[in-house]
Amino acid sequence: MIGIVRVQDNQNGLLKNYLLDCPGDIKMKNLVIKAAKYSAKAYDENTISTGTTQVLVIQENDATWIVFRGTEGKLNDIIADAKIRKEVTDIGEIHRGFNDAYMLVNEDAIAFAKKAKDAGKKLYIAGHSLGGALAVIAALYFNLDGLSPDKVITFGCPRVVGKETAEKVNLNHKRLFCRVVNNNDVVTRIPPRSLGYSHIGDLWYYKESGELVMDNDLSWWDLFWDRIEGRLEDFGEFGTDGLKDHFMDSYKKQIGII
Repeated sequence: MIGIVRVQDNQNGLLKNYLLDCPGDIKMKNLVIKAAKYSAKAYDENTISTGTTQVLVIQENDATWIVFRGTEGKLNDIIADAKIRKEVTDIGEIHRGFNDAYMLVNEDAIAFAKKAKDAGKKLYIAGHSLGGALAVIAALYFNLDGLSPDKVITFGCPRVVGKETAEKVNLNHKRLFCRVVNNNDVVTRIPPRSLGYSHIGDLWYYKESGELVMDNDLSWWDLFWDRIEGRLEDFGEFGTDGLKDHFMDSYKKQIGII
């Protein structure tokens, strides 16, 4: 079992969960921290803006980040969209509303991805909430064009693809996707499985206590009781636990950025 220890990083002043039994995962943890910062930044800045879809492209010396803006202030819209049916596309069975939102920026996003690959840069995709859904869809379309990203990191991402599509993606590319979930985040549970939707990727789950647990070490029983504890902790406070846990600031706090 992976050992989890929360320690203080004196250089950056960040509270991080280091995976002591897997030193290689420290690099991944730092990528998650960076993805969270950029996903928050995407609410204020954008490089591509078409209709209701905005994308922030960040150029680093050795990497390009394509970050999709979420809809934190419109949670009701996301929940309502859960009723929209799936449609069959070139990348499989996808939530129609999410796919339509992504296609508004597809050409521009692919152009930035191609430029990154041509320059020999790493390519990362990220997003929070609806932005996470669009990040997943973007990665699948990029892969069709031979532009597979190096990592896709999402926060509070809803279910995006149909069950069969999820099984195929998880069989061949599960480790490409990192799905970060904060305790009772309600958006991660829509659209419901009963409508044939499934998640893809490795789960990084932050328990109500702040402890980070990977999906291989998290049983459904642990998940159930942790969510109950989160709701009890929230009893009598403003807002429900499931909604508060979805906010990007809540993710930043759990990860150790604020």
